[in-house]
Amino acid sequence: MIKQHDFQLSEARKNRKRVGRGKSSGQGTYAGRGLKGQKARGNVKLGFEGGQLALIKRHGHRKGFRPFNRVDYQAVNLGRIDKIFNNDDVVNADSLYKNGLISSPKVTYKVLSNGILSKSLNITANRFSSSAKKNIEDNGGTFEELDPYTHKIRNRKHRRSPKLSIESNQDAKISSNEKAK
Repeated sequence: MIKQHDFQLSEARKNRKRVGRGKSSGQGTYAGRGLKGQKARGNVKLGFEGGQLALIKRHGHRKGFRPFNRVDYQAVNLGRIDKIFNNDDVVNADSLYKNGLISSPKVTYKVLSNGILSKSLNITANRFSSSAKKNIEDNGGTFEELDPYTHKIRNRKHRRSPKLSIESNQDAKISSNEKAK
């Protein structure tokens, strides 16, 4: 039978540092607080600099906020694509990266219609501006949008509950009346 005085913890327990218990304890006299002053006597608010204007107040306030789920797109203009690629070429992340138009083949990018496109190209991108889509189609090219814009309301996709038609409600009432008879 286990008795209370036989019970032991499975791992060793480290004793807390007992400060201010005499010179022989190793933390006596000033108890690790140094000599006199505000910090020796009581608690000081974090970031308090003795009445000097604190570091956090010395720097300007940055306005606004940046949402954590924001996606930044690198801009790629049709005018620059037109200068680099030939007629009927395939334009995608790898080819744009090789030609130095985007920083990495894994980055998200958006095609904008700044400049003039005079060739028919097959362009694949994360996003397109509406004028860029029109410009590509007018020149006989094609585009593929990898993650098109979805309308969100209050950070969630808008969903509505399905409405039942009047005919289906009447059919349900008729069938329930027949079962009752």
